[in-house]
Amino acid sequence: MSTENAFTIINQTGENILVAFISRMTQLETYAWKVVGPSQDHPHIEPFPKQMELVTNYYPEGVSSEGPYGGKQTDSVWWDTIKKTPTAYKADWNEAANKVDVKLEGENHNGADISIENNSGSMIYVHPKFGSNEYIPPITLIAFSTANYQFEWPMSVAVVDGYSQYCPPNGELYEVKNKLSDLSEMLPGQTVVITGNLSEGYQLEVS
Repeated sequence: MSTENAFTIINQTGENILVAFISRMTQLETYAWKVVGPSQDHPHIEPFPKQMELVTNYYPEGVSSEGPYGGKQTDSVWWDTIKKTPTAYKADWNEAANKVDVKLEGENHNGADISIENNSGSMIYVHPKFGSNEYIPPITLIAFSTANYQFEWPMSVAVVDGYSQYCPPNGELYEVKNKLSDLSEMLPGQTVVITGNLSEGYQLEVS
């Protein structure tokens, strides 16, 4: 497998470890796009999707919201993870089809990676998906509002000892409980070598 657009992990700890690809951090939570268990015998290669898929859940007028994974879902739109051009999207109510449409509007100029304008008149939930998994928790937009979102990049990796795994309809999402190493920033095409051990600590070297 080509490693040009992939993350490579080399586990030299002599232990079975878990490595998280950290995609979002708040004061209370740490979310991971994936948590993997790299082999001690050969490198772990994690492919890097070239596009991020954005799908939106919504509730038609008169239907009560049951959260970000219910209701109806729009067709996908895409964000280029290679070029990373700041992009604007607009969610409009399609009166003739009785549904919400999300369309690419073009480049945005507010400094954020994506701008999403909700003109549908109802709350919507936008799900950024990286490959088959959700990249971050859903982005919630109330009616007639705009969200500007900056993805944390480069992605960070860390050794972790546990996580909660959610399996919503749009793909898995991980919430990391405890980090056992410092965070190391990592780009596709790079390799991280992990050394150390649980008792003395882990070291990550990215090259």
